[in-house]
Amino acid sequence: MEGKNIKKRIKKIFYWFLVILMALPILLVGVLNIPQTQVYIAKKITNKISENIDGDISIEKFSINFALKINLKKVLIKDKEHDTLLYAEHIKVRIGNINRTAKVININKAEITGLNFCLRKHKKASTLNINYFIRQLSTKKTSQKWSINVSNAILVNSSFIFDNYNHDKKPASESGMDYNRIGIENINAKISDFYFRNDTIGFWVKKMSATEHSGLVIKDLHSRMKISSTGWKMEDLGIETPLSNIVAIINLSYSEYSDMSDWINKINMSATIKPSQLEMSDIKYFAPLLADMKNQIHITGEISGTISQLNVKNLMLYYKDNTKLYGDINMIGLPNINETFIHLKMKDCETSQKELLGFKLPNNKALILPNKFSKLGYVTINGNFTGFLDNFVSYATFNTDLGELNTDIKLY
Repeated sequence: MEGKNIKKRIKKIFYWFLVILMALPILLVGVLNIPQTQVYIAKKITNKISENIDGDISIEKFSINFALKINLKKVLIKDKEHDTLLYAEHIKVRIGNINRTAKVININKAEITGLNFCLRKHKKASTLNINYFIRQLSTKKTSQKWSINVSNAILVNSSFIFDNYNHDKKPASESGMDYNRIGIENINAKISDFYFRNDTIGFWVKKMSATEHSGLVIKDLHSRMKISSTGWKMEDLGIETPLSNIVAIINLSYSEYSDMSDWINKINMSATIKPSQLEMSDIKYFAPLLADMKNQIHITGEISGTISQLNVKNLMLYYKDNTKLYGDINMIGLPNINETFIHLKMKDCETSQKELLGFKLPNNKALILPNKFSKLGYVTINGNFTGFLDNFVSYATFNTDLGELNTDIKLY
């Protein structure tokens, strides 16, 4: 009899043990969703991160459910000047698994709404505001750093700002992009295959749209990207604006992230432009004086150098029906097109009088051609074109329906 009672007690204990074991996750989730608990956890998380990077971080609300879905609201990271480095209105994350042995966090999906990422070079600062945090993370002594993988991510209504406070703002009366005050808004993007290892970030931008303060509209951008402390690779890049469609592979190289504060002179480009369609008036956002060049062209070529010293080899341009240009071009002085010295070597150019005269130049200028040019018919040109836009001289050989002609062309 006593043995039966012991068995009943054991069964009852085991039963309640199972009930409690099954109820614990539910109770835990319930506790985690209590506002006071969320505030406590949010403070603990921010304090831990702040200790690791020696920064000012705050999270207004934190919650997690049984399926490891995490919600963060009003996430703010300030730089050392107490200015915003990153702010996110709402972050939703669904964790797949955490491998403590390999130190890898796998995230199935992340959705960020209202992200505002601000790169700044403060007055008298030698580097960007983000450099301090990168150094803090890279100098932390640990046997192995954690890696983060994100299968799919969504950016909603986000923005990016770059401010160089060591330069004055471009006057409001001047159009075009201000390279010291870049502002990209209305960013909406779908991203996959994101990873963060050591100092390298990689991801696949499947689709992105955005608007820059200058008025440049990106209808769609897609590319596989990899960003590190010394380079930015963009493979399978496609950029579509309302008027242009560019396909390219671009590699940017720099000594450190702070070089981005002098994008024009310190960022070296190596790019292959695949067959693309360019509306030349789109260049106005980068060189405003080209705003009147409303010419639709097809283009391929290889680009190297910085913006201020740009080289283009094997440039192939097609314009309308009978005009094509193949050659090399070197430009020194961009983005100020009026002060840019241009050397164009034309290896092969074919055109007709009608299309050549119809080609729109900056400030509504047109080519000044000899009177006899109208009788030449279809023309092929080889030669060198050298100078500035307001003092452009060429010495070229023209092969025409009437024979060969050596002459010069001037812009006034």
